[in-house]
Amino acid sequence: MKFISALASAAVVFCSTLVMAGSVNGGMPGGSVAGDLNGNSCIAPALASLNKAGITNATLVSIQVRQNGSEMPMPSGYDYYFSSPSCGGAGYIVVTTTDYCYTQQVYTRYNCRIPGLSHFGF
Repeated sequence: MKFISALASAAVVFCSTLVMAGSVNGGMPGGSVAGDLNGNSCIAPALASLNKAGITNATLVSIQVRQNGSEMPMPSGYDYYFSSPSCGGAGYIVVTTTDYCYTQQVYTRYNCRIPGLSHFGF
């Protein structure tokens, strides 16, 4: 029963984080995000990854929670969407992390292009 109780608690935190992040389907960020978003502990490693890539003027726009499984989805990682003057207001810098906060990649989306970063998406 302790395991089921822990899963239920995790589901509540997961749903709360998803709603607070204001993310929408289709891989596009939505809503407004301020600060650490309900204690999401992977924000510090995401910011460190931006710093390592030489990006120091980014603003967090949205966090999307990736899920594993279909019967009982569990968080498998996070996609942090940042806006930056380096993008000219035309796209995003994305930092993807595992659910244990390890950075997987840093890339740009839409019309944002930054030398040294991969680009994915429209």
